[in-house]
Amino acid sequence: MPGAFLWDERVARAVGLSAIGAQPVASLPLSNLLDPQPRHRARWLGSAASVLVDFGSDTTIDAVALISTTLGAADTVRWRLGALEGLVEAAPTFDLRFTSPGTLTYPPGWAFNRTTAGWCFDATGTLAQVAADTPRFDHDPATLACRGLLLEEARTNSVRNPRAEGATPGVIGAGGVLPTNWAVGSLAGITVTVVATGTEAGIPYCDLRFSGTATGNFGVDCEGWLGAAPGDVWTYSAFVRLVAGSLANVTAATTRVYFSGGGTNTQGTVTPTAAGLASQRWASASATAGTGVGSVKGALRIDVAGAVDLTIRVGAAQLEKGPAPSSVILPPPGAPNAAARAADQTRVIGLPIGPATMLIQATHTGSASGFGVTFGGWGPNNDFNNSSYFTLGGGAGA
Repeated sequence: MPGAFLWDERVARAVGLSAIGAQPVASLPLSNLLDPQPRHRARWLGSAASVLVDFGSDTTIDAVALISTTLGAADTVRWRLGALEGLVEAAPTFDLRFTSPGTLTYPPGWAFNRTTAGWCFDATGTLAQVAADTPRFDHDPATLACRGLLLEEARTNSVRNPRAEGATPGVIGAGGVLPTNWAVGSLAGITVTVVATGTEAGIPYCDLRFSGTATGNFGVDCEGWLGAAPGDVWTYSAFVRLVAGSLANVTAATTRVYFSGGGTNTQGTVTPTAAGLASQRWASASATAGTGVGSVKGALRIDVAGAVDLTIRVGAAQLEKGPAPSSVILPPPGAPNAAARAADQTRVIGLPIGPATMLIQATHTGSASGFGVTFGGWGPNNDFNNSSYFTLGGGAGA
């Protein structure tokens, strides 16, 4: 008895009907559902079509029925009952899509600080300096894809002259001068020539040519021995590109972290190509200083056997305490010295968040220690009341 069943039809008294993910048919509008008679149908098209019935206030529902449909045997029907904000994806209060920095909607109370300038690759793939207290949005220098907001801990680049300043073109020992504080380990039969200095994609570099016939190895040291303590973890990195010649008779090329007096010397393979310098940052594995260690050094080592002739471009060398290389750190031009980058810090203060859905997506690169996002507030005794804590990822790239 449809009349008896529909005597208290709630939909007929709804304050609003709307189609979601569907295209209503004009001849059978949704408004037909406001009539309790089953013969008045509504029609809308879509593979995942739905209709939202807004009662305008809390409403008791005793039974739910779908009457007189054209659904097929394989179709699925789902009912969702609840408050409106639980049924519909509401427009976000703020949208921090850090891979689309131009579209960010910063919430009230948003704050960011980094007490020093920092460096990252901009949208053109160029290494660029970002002023203090300004967020950095890093990009892949090869694909130009936005990597998102760059947040890092404080680090210091102990290489004083990563800008390769002070060089004079020419053969070393016959007028050519290496960049200040740089050195090249000698190997009988190999001639070292400073070809040029400059910048590529914002990265300062020095081009070095190695030619001759020999068997053995030599190193390119962008910094001398530096103080270290037992338990310190160090990483060395540099941009290296092959700009002329070939790797013929080069048996190995590696970045190295050396310790004096103990600890494990580590290395990372370097296979430079003619591709852009920005896409070729090579790094050693992290190394931990052992008991008795008093100093540390990072270097590029090249092993040869026979006749070689190659020119490599070396730029932005970096020796830093930490388990993985961080973003480039450079001192001001003309002032070679160890340079520090302060930690990036971002927070939202005083934002009231009631019952809501929060979506957080992040990419972690670096060590395997993971990272976290904390929600909470300061209590009456100036204690942090942590309402929830969760860790995203747990390893490099997670």
